[in-house]
Amino acid sequence: MKLTWMTCRRGHWTRLNEVDLSLAHFDSLEGVFVIWHSDDSGPYVRVGQGRIRDKLRFYQADPDVQTFKEKTLFVTWTSVPERFRDGVEAFLVRELKPRLGSASRRRIDPIPVNLPLPAQQNSRRDARLRQTLPGSGSGSPVRGGPPSPGSPGPTRD
Repeated sequence: MKLTWMTCRRGHWTRLNEVDLSLAHFDSLEGVFVIWHSDDSGPYVRVGQGRIRDKLRFYQADPDVQTFKEKTLFVTWTSVPERFRDGVEAFLVRELKPRLGSASRRRIDPIPVNLPLPAQQNSRRDARLRQTLPGSGSGSPVRGGPPSPGSPGPTRD
């Protein structure tokens, strides 16, 4: 399934704690979201689904997620029909391995989707590393995260 992951108007990733949830864009918007931070120490924080405005508002105040705020929290979301959300969320959790996991505890068959750009960039980088690292063909893949802290981040419009 091909998803369109949301960014700010300028194409940068949105900071979780600065996203303007009062915008009409969020009216009736339901789907899945990914929260990550700008550190390379295991950057994916939470994957979830539901009414995006409500979920992001909750995580803007959630103490577990906010423990990562000094590392700059980013978020992206996309609309997904309800009948596919559990499978998409399961796939994202499996692929991104968020530190806080997912609010869902159900076992469901994953539905493969395109990953948000930070994950896609790292998957390509990981593939290149597996091809060039000695002994990497027999071990587990090298894991990376979103762009490094020096990379351009989202801006507030």
